[in-house]
Amino acid sequence: MSNESGAREPVGEGFGDGLLLFDAGCPFCRRSVWWLLDRERTDSRLRISALGGPLSERLGAHFGIDFATSDSIWLIANGELACNSSALWRLATRLRLPWRLLGGLRWIPRAWRDGAYRFVGNRRGRLAFLGAGRLEDHPRWLDRLPATLCRRLGLSQAFADR
Repeated sequence: MSNESGAREPVGEGFGDGLLLFDAGCPFCRRSVWWLLDRERTDSRLRISALGGPLSERLGAHFGIDFATSDSIWLIANGELACNSSALWRLATRLRLPWRLLGGLRWIPRAWRDGAYRFVGNRRGRLAFLGAGRLEDHPRWLDRLPATLCRRLGLSQAFADR
């Protein structure tokens, strides 16, 4: 399978080293995820899923978060959960140069980063002037959680779909 740029996408049950949960119904969010996937390093293995889906419900119960009512992005990697600007700078480290330099955002105080994140987030409806394709059919889309991916994400095997 290939992405919009035509590059080959590895697929498979255990493929992945991070999981991004986002508002799949938001055109701005979809466009942002497409942008991210198109600029991702070849050694990054990010998977994606919707905040309001059954997978996010199960993960939300574990982390004590109702992802369905969240207006943030959430990144699960190495057994840790990051949101808002903390997820953004971690995602930036997965990008090719020069975009990877955005990972330097981690040195800006979190209150300022999150303030900027909320400023953009509160205006995302106005920023979504161009539509973006749905991602549910993308090879990186995740509806179920295989055991090998749980291990790679640093999650308990109890989350794995049987």
